[in-house]
Amino acid sequence: MNGLADRTVFIYMSKRFYVLISALLCALGMSLSAHAQQNAGAAPASAAAEPQLADFIVAIVQHEPITNSQVRAHVLSLRQQYAGQQQPPAEQLRQMALQQLISQSALAQRAHEHGLRVDPQTVQQAIATIARNNGMSVVELQKVLSEQGIPFSTMERDIGQQLLISQLRERTLDPTVTVSNAEVEAYLAQFSGQTDPGQQQINLAQILIAVPENATPAQEKALEAKAQDIYTKAQAAGADFFALAQANSDDPAASATRGVMGARPASRYPDLFIQAVTGLRAGAVAPPVRSGAGFHIIKVLEREQSDMVVTQTRVRHILLNITEQQTEQDAINKLLADKHQIETGQATFEMLAQEQSQDASAKDGGDLGWVVPGMFVPEFERVMNQLKPGEISDPVATRFGVHLIQVLERRESQLTPQQQREVARESIHQRKVEQAMDQWVRDIQSSAYIEMRNPPQ
Repeated sequence: MNGLADRTVFIYMSKRFYVLISALLCALGMSLSAHAQQNAGAAPASAAAEPQLADFIVAIVQHEPITNSQVRAHVLSLRQQYAGQQQPPAEQLRQMALQQLISQSALAQRAHEHGLRVDPQTVQQAIATIARNNGMSVVELQKVLSEQGIPFSTMERDIGQQLLISQLRERTLDPTVTVSNAEVEAYLAQFSGQTDPGQQQINLAQILIAVPENATPAQEKALEAKAQDIYTKAQAAGADFFALAQANSDDPAASATRGVMGARPASRYPDLFIQAVTGLRAGAVAPPVRSGAGFHIIKVLEREQSDMVVTQTRVRHILLNITEQQTEQDAINKLLADKHQIETGQATFEMLAQEQSQDASAKDGGDLGWVVPGMFVPEFERVMNQLKPGEISDPVATRFGVHLIQVLERRESQLTPQQQREVARESIHQRKVEQAMDQWVRDIQSSAYIEMRNPPQ
């Protein structure tokens, strides 16, 4: 299907200052759902801790304001990320939320400078998905937001910016990251004899000893000695790594997470971390390693291996291109009419795909065959993954046009050697993009005009 099968992975901003769009929406949605469930009883603690205030501007990025209601909405999603853990102090959460929103605004404005846009229909589809996934209607979602003193427009703006940032990253950062065949072979060799290499689950904890960018050699040497001292203590019998992290780590989240980074596929950790713990058993601590941020002392908490199996989806679609004669809204309206015809039995998906789809799959009734994760662009794949077999999506806009998607079947399948190489290539690309993300964000934010505002007295 032409470029739709580009090897594009939805990398979600900096691990420290950004969240995945889907994770952000899900977190906000779950948080709102929790508030909705509590609505009939006592007021939530977070609401009690944050009294209703008139909205006001807290910062200006370039020419766009960031309001207090935006910060409060973002705090909700941060609280959900710390669910089940000790919550950071309220002011620390607020500052984290504000810094994330400042970076988000700078990136979204850069996206506008590149001529990128997100249509209102796509934003409303994302909001409808949040509501549906949390067992409520959009109207009920609006009510919950209102009860928290958060304008619905704040949520719309935040989602729109996140989608814009995704487009910007795909256009300006992803193409600069390449993966060689030699890297793929080395990656496979590293995981030789293991299950699906990119999906090997590993849970790490870290203590970060930050090194300032302008540190002198003497300062850096002193910090390295401090890291080495902590490493020695962490290796001692009965040492409490988590207490050491809370007491010594310069990671802002360490006080709440105790240094635990969480179980995730090895591909979601930086190369530096994986190389440091290669060959270490669960419970072992690696010597300090140096990154651009400072010195890291890393402990292996758990290692898991998943079966060499991948979930495949058989999917079909109808694609309408955007042209001067056919706007995006025209395509959306036409596909909404197609969906209605299919659901009311007036036409079949296969027939409409053959008649209308502007894609090579049209001759096959839009059938794209069996696909594995990572084959499609994020907007397409995200919606596809949410569909149950037989379900048809609302129109989905991507850079290739507007799609109507139907999932036909799902199955578990063994990875072939070629698929293993594709997984390895995807994992390496994903990791390299994530490693480049922090600098990419810093470069864009440093070029933006930022003005902080004091709250009204």
